[in-house]
Amino acid sequence: MTAAGIAGASGGALAATAQSSSLTIVNSSLPFADVVINPASTFAYFTVPTKNEVAVLNLQTDTFGKPIPVGSDPEGIDIGSGGKTLWVADSGGQTISRVTIATGKVKTITTPAGTLDDTPYSIVVLDNNTALYSTTFEGSGFGANVYSLNLTTDVSTEVSSFGLGGQVTEVTQMSRSWNHAVAGAVLGDDSGGPFDIYTAATGNVVSGSLNNFISYGSFNKAGTTFLVDGSYVIDAATGTMLGTISDDCVGAVLNRSGTRGYCLESGALVDLNVSRFLTGASTTLPTGVTGTGELAISPNGDLLVGITSAGALIDSL
Repeated sequence: MTAAGIAGASGGALAATAQSSSLTIVNSSLPFADVVINPASTFAYFTVPTKNEVAVLNLQTDTFGKPIPVGSDPEGIDIGSGGKTLWVADSGGQTISRVTIATGKVKTITTPAGTLDDTPYSIVVLDNNTALYSTTFEGSGFGANVYSLNLTTDVSTEVSSFGLGGQVTEVTQMSRSWNHAVAGAVLGDDSGGPFDIYTAATGNVVSGSLNNFISYGSFNKAGTTFLVDGSYVIDAATGTMLGTISDDCVGAVLNRSGTRGYCLESGALVDLNVSRFLTGASTTLPTGVTGTGELAISPNGDLLVGITSAGALIDSL
């Protein structure tokens, strides 16, 4: 393998120590929270809580464009299957920002306060004209909720089949299958490691526990395999654990079939052989760059986009 470049905002390359010619870091001092890629695999969108905005990265030129102002302290973000609308969870207030990408126009949707004045935290858009979002609150433990947002009426309805009688923890991460048909909730900050898997077509929820602290999940295209923390491989239909992978991911995603995955560690990008529960090749990240969280795979399966301490990681598959 050969050395990669670190791309600045202008797309220029600097020397680096990464071990893959396809890996670049697009420099940014902004602390990103979440990332989603559009269906055409041409743009990535990052929430920036400290700026109350969404950063826009052109994946064809590796440059950031004009940011999109949204609500207070945006955390979670997702995009509709048609690629025309972004949905942003504004954790600093009781709102969700609906962004029309073509115009940059933002509509503010008011969300329920709940019993703890909880605010939107993580969001996924599904194929049944709804979005599911979890909430957060000041403090820790159970007390947040998962809501179903009707994308036509903007009305939120609590989904009581998630968590404990409808209550989830303050750091419950939502994820979805590539085809927007299945969603998962990973309830963080709980030693029981609870998770829920929701099927949009039926509203059915399958629940399980991993008896360990967990943080996030990822699905393959059809929503048949659920990967939690890059380590626990779960059959989504039953919630049964199929096996475990020994790794230390801060972010991980599954490929289209669910047989392979990608793990963003503190200093490397690691291939996962999910079907055999093994780690594979490792690409060292440039010196001074550490993985900090979210990792996304493009809908065409050709690109990985991740969040690092130096900016956006882009890797060709």
